[in-house]
Amino acid sequence: MTATKQFVLDSPAPSGETAWLEQQINSSPALESLVLEYEYGNGKLQLVKIVPGSLVLESDTEGKFEAGYELNEFSLCAAIDYTATHRMVVKFSINEQTVVLTGEDRRERSDEI
Repeated sequence: MTATKQFVLDSPAPSGETAWLEQQINSSPALESLVLEYEYGNGKLQLVKIVPGSLVLESDTEGKFEAGYELNEFSLCAAIDYTATHRMVVKFSINEQTVVLTGEDRRERSDEI
């Protein structure tokens, strides 16, 4: 299953302006929602953002980037307390002022491998 999320830009995207687009994606709840859906049940999600310098435009309306994030799991009863850093490749497309983010495939069951 591949998750997608979309959001509307504050204004039309300036052509070739990756820093502006990175800021728009990072400030939108869509990126965190996309990663949360992928990592659901694996721990507390925190610090979701685009890895600096990873956003690449493949055309005026499409590109990709790496999202970096941390998963934290804590259980006093099971003596578990760890935080792990993860990354996910996210593709995006822009249609006028709407950005669609597409995450990695997530297997629903172990027999889907």
